[in-house]
Amino acid sequence: MQKEKKAIYPSCSRTNTLSLTYSEVAIENYLCKINDEYVGIEMNNIYTELLKEEEWSDHFLSLNNEFEKKMIITVVFAGMALEAFFNNYAAACLGDDEFYDSFDKLSVINKFELIVKFIIKTDIDKSKAYYYYLKILQKDRNGFVHSKSKAFVPPENTAFTNQIEYEANDSQKIESNFFETLKEELDTAENAIKALKSISLFFEEYDLNYSRLFLSLHTPYDNDEKSLKKKELLKKLDLYEEV
Repeated sequence: MQKEKKAIYPSCSRTNTLSLTYSEVAIENYLCKINDEYVGIEMNNIYTELLKEEEWSDHFLSLNNEFEKKMIITVVFAGMALEAFFNNYAAACLGDDEFYDSFDKLSVINKFELIVKFIIKTDIDKSKAYYYYLKILQKDRNGFVHSKSKAFVPPENTAFTNQIEYEANDSQKIESNFFETLKEELDTAENAIKALKSISLFFEEYDLNYSRLFLSLHTPYDNDEKSLKKKELLKKLDLYEEV
């Protein structure tokens, strides 16, 4: 049964609250921001350009490098934003000493569960988007932050001289796998943004004081030209709702 919405987060001043800054870094790398203006959905644009390339030229490799960097930044900073938000929320409600001494080492998922169960005092529906995308984000973020290399095992029936020599069918297979990986990376970044959005909406549903803490991605509320452009792009990403 859903609890009545009430003011939960206490009225207090806090320092080093970086969740909004981290979320902005994530969204600005997912959207194309040039000269302080949002001009397009950057990762989708780069992905489209890569699909048009007919050969693995220097331009192609440069695009791919840019695509991968933006994907990693989006995921890592989205994860940082949510952990910073959970830390701040729980510490403000439970007290700094209580939270940081007893619960600081919990995983991001466990910190969210702590807040929901003992501070908001409601149940987590693990079938909902907020839990699904948070779990994916935790896994993806940890994969990048705690990256582990592996030994390279050459493909079977592949000759190695000064360079790898592939048969035509091997080359086609590798190209197909490469673009499948690109699509997976695009989905990974999109899932990170959806985690921000869904967690944002969860807290907005339960806490009247929420808007003071962690501005949700369906802001800004301003009507200047730059803000309107950002709203237009966020609508394309299904991240904007009128409030």
